[in-house]
Amino acid sequence: MKRFLLSIFIGITFIFASVSCFSMPYNATVLQDLSFNALWLAENRTFGAYYTNPDYNPNDEQSDRVSTDTTSPKARTFIVDSPTQLNQIFSVAPTINFDNEILLIHCYTTIYNRKQVLDEISLNGTTLYVEFDVVDNNGKGDASMPGTRVLVLKMDKIHFEETTFVYNGQ
Repeated sequence: MKRFLLSIFIGITFIFASVSCFSMPYNATVLQDLSFNALWLAENRTFGAYYTNPDYNPNDEQSDRVSTDTTSPKARTFIVDSPTQLNQIFSVAPTINFDNEILLIHCYTTIYNRKQVLDEISLNGTTLYVEFDVVDNNGKGDASMPGTRVLVLKMDKIHFEETTFVYNGQ
């Protein structure tokens, strides 16, 4: 019985130690379910995203209800390090301590609206590498027309000059 209890204790200790060892560098975490300003989203579309045509005329058969972005970049990245920027982007802003934290925002086109998960983040010289994945819903009908998706990372304030994002599993 003592061996059994000891092995359970060691197993639980190992699990907690493993979890704490896998925390992301720079305290980076993905923020989910955020509310963005509609104007900011419209101004920061990405190439290939579908959007409601503001010039749509239901009385004109030639008028399209939906348009595809063909002029924007494939991705956009923003570093938010001030309350002014934060309030321009979010309709309900997340809590950030700008003395030692920043938000890293990455916009990209996708057909999925799945939960985003941070796989890895590292700094190589002055380039910050971010690898993320989306959680697979096992084919449960979560695909849609292509749209701009926004990945938001809250992290420690560190110095970097470039960012590289890698999408795993898309």
